[in-house]
Amino acid sequence: MTATGIAAAIRSGEVSALEVLDDHLRRIEARNPELNAIVVEDFERARAAAASPRPGPLSGVPFTVKEAIDTAGLPACEASRLRPVVTPATDAPAVARLRAAGAILLGKTNISELCAHPDTTNLVYAEPTVRLAQRLTALTRLPGRSEPTLTRAFFCNSGTEA
Repeated sequence: MTATGIAAAIRSGEVSALEVLDDHLRRIEARNPELNAIVVEDFERARAAAASPRPGPLSGVPFTVKEAIDTAGLPACEASRLRPVVTPATDAPAVARLRAAGAILLGKTNISELCAHPDTTNLVYAEPTVRLAQRLTALTRLPGRSEPTLTRAFFCNSGTEA
């Protein structure tokens, strides 16, 4: 199901935002230990948001962002020991727009150090123990975003890819 499909299902009452969130969290719990895709969790705030989702075209749709993207209240260091850990007070514009549309932030996904490589190699969050998505996608892999998306851990991710 697509992000717009999830939003439509929530709007129609077919499922609740909490049910969608719980489904995503179950998938993340099952797959994240091997993929190391989500490195900064925001599950408690996501649960609170899903209990009373903000109205909008993406109401109740879970999403993630890359670790380097500013998110209010969540730490970031661009996966580098060279950068200080910063916890911004405000969201980056893309995150603010997604939230304003009703989407619910689950957390932040792994990146390469300083977003400088086409994989998630870094010394802060480590690499996934199993590169399942790389084996599945070979040359068609979208850097960083593929692991959680291909394993259906979640469906909407805002990243640094062009």
